Parts: sequence; structure tokens; C-alpha cells
Amino acid sequence: MEFKSFFLFSLILILIHCSKINCDDSMPSVLIVTLIRNKAHTLPYFFSYLENQDYAKNKISLWMKSDHNEDDSIKITKAWIDSVKDLYQKIDFQYESVPTRRNSERNSFHWTEERYVDVIKMKEEGLEFGRENAFDYVLFLDADIFLTNPSTITRLIQLKLPIVAPLMKTESLYANFWGGMRENHFYLRTDEYMTIKKYEKTGEFKVPLVNSIILIDMKNPKTKYLTHDIHKLISHDINGSSKYNGPLDDMIIFAKSAQYAEIDTYISNSENYGYMMAPVENVTSLKSDKKQLINVLVLIINENGNVFLIDTMKEHVPKMRKTKMGLSKIFVINLEHDRERLLKLTKQADIIGLEIERFDAIDGKSLTKDDFFNQRITLMPNVVPMQSSEIGRFISHYRIWEYTVFNRLNETLVLEDGIIFHHYFQQMTLAALSEARIVVQDFDLLYLGRNAFGDDGDNLEGSKLLRHPGTSMSLVGYVITWEGARKLINSMCLEKLVPLEDFIQIMCDMEVKGDMRKHFAERNLKVYGMDPPILSERDNCDRNCQKSEGNCDQDCAKSEENCDKSCAKSEENCDQACAKSEENCDQDCAKFDENCDRNCQKSEENCGQDCAKSEENCDRGCAKSEGNCDQDCAKSEENCDQGCAKSKENCDRNCKKFDKKSENRNSENETKKDEL
Repeated sequence: MEFKSFFLFSLILILIHCSKINCDDSMPSVLIVTLIRNKAHTLPYFFSYLENQDYAKNKISLWMKSDHNEDDSIKITKAWIDSVKDLYQKIDFQYESVPTRRNSERNSFHWTEERYVDVIKMKEEGLEFGRENAFDYVLFLDADIFLTNPSTITRLIQLKLPIVAPLMKTESLYANFWGGMRENHFYLRTDEYMTIKKYEKTGEFKVPLVNSIILIDMKNPKTKYLTHDIHKLISHDINGSSKYNGPLDDMIIFAKSAQYAEIDTYISNSENYGYMMAPVENVTSLKSDKKQLINVLVLIINENGNVFLIDTMKEHVPKMRKTKMGLSKIFVINLEHDRERLLKLTKQADIIGLEIERFDAIDGKSLTKDDFFNQRITLMPNVVPMQSSEIGRFISHYRIWEYTVFNRLNETLVLEDGIIFHHYFQQMTLAALSEARIVVQDFDLLYLGRNAFGDDGDNLEGSKLLRHPGTSMSLVGYVITWEGARKLINSMCLEKLVPLEDFIQIMCDMEVKGDMRKHFAERNLKVYGMDPPILSERDNCDRNCQKSEGNCDQDCAKSEENCDKSCAKSEENCDQACAKSEENCDQDCAKFDENCDRNCQKSEENCGQDCAKSEENCDRGCAKSEGNCDQDCAKSEENCDQGCAKSKENCDRNCKKFDKKSENRNSENETKKDEL
């Protein structure tokens, strides 16, 4: 009797344990291979989303290697392993604490031949471990992949494809697959690339190369020919593999080994699987990589509402120091009953490091006749009737102008709660303010976000980031000075109320419909706008960068003829942060369609992360190399980015909080950087 009771009790415990880790002996076994180097900033999120996968953990083994770290990557990895070691089938973690850098490396992001050889060796060890232990699947997974879809591994296995990668969303138009490959084994742009990347068509598509996250069906007998090693590739001598004369690059060699073995490679975008950090190139720093992480986390919040973090990893995420960027206040206009919007924006601000303050919005529907009478609010006659929400919105902004004047605030950032922060918001705002104070000196209002239509004005002479704004549909975010607020209040605008955007245009003496301008005698507001805007309205974007009404998506905010949101240039021009033409460079060191990622085989003297930027040549936002990049990078001195041609002497008094040297080194990632 006692034995039966003990047996039943033990069985119950086993069932409870299996329910927690999703035990199922019939499920295929999976080996996850991960290489870790200087990823302490991404690992808490990487491990959180990995642990949240719904695939049976007792069928998953992990093989991880880490070396040459300058941060706490090993410490964080060991802490996570200690918390999950009883969940997974097996965890093999090998690491070396010293040295922190190879002799051939200028910094930890420098890809030298020695580093390629080491990476190839480690990946081969992981692949061989999978073969020798007869795993059904091997999943290569980079340590800066965030699998927000908990069923990613399950879904990929269900596809039953020999080699498949899930499409990972990025902060730019970079993706973890190639649309085509040239005869010289480098990247080839194809029309299909953008349709897959933008989810314009969904499913599984044959492609020549995938990277960063790759699931291999080891049950396929042809997988014995898969390799990252150039010597093995040549020695296999199948279908011409012995004639391979391409670069020493693990991703290209692996892709070619699959091609020679006649194994099809697929990219899947049938679901939203997750997000990734786009690869960084030579001559950058951990600090710039951390800033790129901020962009990705903000993107995750925008599309998912939150960033998932397990309890054991929370202590390894440093708190972001909050700043007002030298401004007097950062106000967020928010209705009392709409706290969900405020919560979402607050999460973004916390990630970015902004010290925001809620400003109570006026609900136009709650305004009574007495309110109109007591506050002397009168709608301008003979104009398009204003809805109650428009009236409440105008008065909300007006109250901030009043507050600014009454409290003698020098500069105030006004944000509406339905915005999306674009990449490198803090750095771009600082750079724009610096230009406004130097080039303009006495500006009244600076648009950070707006929806321009029609004539969008001219570029401001002497500035890389500012323009004279044209017609604007939506005032979603702007910096207003004390003098600017005083001008708006002195116009007695509540007594002749017009839509907010029309009012701003009237005050800077721009054309508007009807005869509204004649009601305002003083029309001397000095208004400028950022180009491209670094804020957009959430309601104008859908989840996959699909354009609304001909405009752009959440990652672009531009039409297809133009660059993405960080670019804001036509094909003939290129993005302002980088000014890359099709023959030039893309998001992370020649990751434009003609080029690609680290497979470009850039010489050490040339391309860095944002194309040909050496630390010695980097001025604050420009980072022009003395020569041009190769065809896969090719940024000329005219093709500069955000900082672009800003010397240290142009650094403004309000940027003094930021270390100039750090600004110089990191400007490539802090600026608008994307392919066309």
C-alpha cells in the first residue's frame, strides 16, 4: 500500500514537472548552437525569449561557446544556466575569460581573418556535436535574436524544410536573408527581397542564403555535406565545390555548401517570429551596439506593447539614466481616461532614457457653454467646423504654451501620446537642437515629427538636419521656446479658434485655405522642421511597414520611392544620415542591396559599421573615411550621415553633457541609417 502511494505520488510529481517543461518523447530532438561575445546587453532579453519558447525543453539541448569578452556575458550566461539547468535535456557551456581581444583586432567588433577562422571553427564544432549525438535538428541562434513568438521553434519544425530561417524584424531594411547571390558570391539585390521583408507576400521562399537563426533538418542525409569550413567544402568535391574560390566567410561558405549539396534554403515570413540586432561592422563600440539595442526594444514595444523579461534576468539589465536632453520640460499630452497610451509611451521613454512628464489633456467633449464663455473661446466663422476633439486638442497645447510663458521655460518638448519614436531619437534630437541653436540661433518652434504633404519647403542652408517646413498635417511633436509660446498666446487665438496645424502655419505666414490669415496681424513665428522627422503617429503605421494612404510604415515613414524613415531621401539622393545611393552603402556598413553585411569582405582600412568610418576619421556625426569604400560600401565624403560634416567645433553648449569623443565614435549608429 505504501509502495503504491509512493508510486502515485512520484508519478504526479513527474506529470507536474512535465507540464511545466512541455514533455513529449515523440517530439524531435533539437540542439541549439549559440556563440556569445560581448552581448551582456542583449542576453537578458535573448534568454528570456528563449526560455519562453513552448517547445518541449526536455527535447532541447544547448551548446554555447563564449570567448574574448569585455563585459559580463559569461556571468549572465552562467546565471541563466543555473536557473534552467533542470529544464533542458543538456546544457554544454564552454568559455574563456581571457584574453578579451585578439591581437589582430582593433576592437571587439573588428572582423579579421583570425576571427573568421575562430568563428568557423566553433560553428563547425557545434554542427559536428549535433551530428555525433544524432540530433534531429540543429538550430544556429545568434545571441542578439529575440524570439517574441513563443512558438517559433515549433512552427519551424512543422514546416518540414531542410534548411529554414524565420524572418527577423530589424530597426532597418536589413534582413537575415539574401534575395540573390552574385557569381563572385556577394550579395545581389532582387525585387523579391523587399516584398518578403515587408510582408507584402507571405509564406516560405527559396533564397540563396540565410543567417543569424537557421534550423537544419539533420535527418536529411545530404546534410552531411553542410559545413562552414572552406577546406571541408573543397574536399567534399560535389557538384563543383572543389572549385570554390569565394571569401573566407562562415555564412557564405555554409550557403554554398547547401547549394553544392542540392539542399534548398528557405526564409519564412508566414508569422511574426521575432526581432534581431542588425550586424555591426569594424570600428564601432559596445556603446553604439547598446544604442542599437534601444532601437530594437522600442520597436518591440511599439508592435507588442511590452518587452518580456524573466525575473532571473531583471537584475542584469542596467537602469537607464533619464535625461531631459537639456530642455526645460518634456511634456506628454494625455487624456485622463486614456492611460494605456501613456503606459506604452512611458515604456518607450524608459528604454530611451527620457524624463517625461504627463500634462493633462482637455477632453473637448466635456467642454460646456460656460467653459467657452468663461475662457472666451470662439470658433472662427466661415471655416470648416471643428470637432470637439480638435477643440480639446488645441486648448491642451495652448495650456502648455501658457505654462511655458508663465514659468519662463527656455525650451519645452511637447509630445502627443500617440507617437512612435524613431531610431536614435535622443541623439537625433540633440543634434537637431544643436543645429537650430547654431544655424538659426533664435528659432521659435522646431518640428520633430509631422506628416508633410504638398510642398515640404526647402532645406535650411548650413544645416544637415533642418528645413523650412511646408504644409504639415499633424503636429505630433515639437520643441517650443519661451518666445515662441509668447507669440502664440499673444495672438489671442482662443478668440478665433482654427485647427491647430492651420494656426501654426498662419503664425509663420504660410498660405492656408480661406481668409484665416487676415485675422492674425502678427505672423512672424520662426518655425523649422527636422528632415527626416524622428517622430510619427502610431495610427498611421501597421505592423509590417505597410503604407497607409501612400505614406510609409512604422519603419519607414516614407513612400516606396523614397528612403525609409531614417532616410527620407529619394533614390537619387539617399538618406540624410548616410546619403547612400544604390551603389553605395546601406544600414550597417554596406548592407545595402548591392552589398551586404560582414560578407562584403571590406578591407580594414575601409568600411566600418556605417560604411567606411575609421575611428581616426570620425568627426561628430560624419565619420568620412579618407578614401572610398569598395563597391560594396562606397561612401564618399559627400555621402555623409547625420553628423555629417559636423566638426567638434560645431558642438553646442547644450550637448556638453555628452562626451564628445563618445559622440564622435558612435554617431554612425546614432544617426539615421538605412538602405533605400
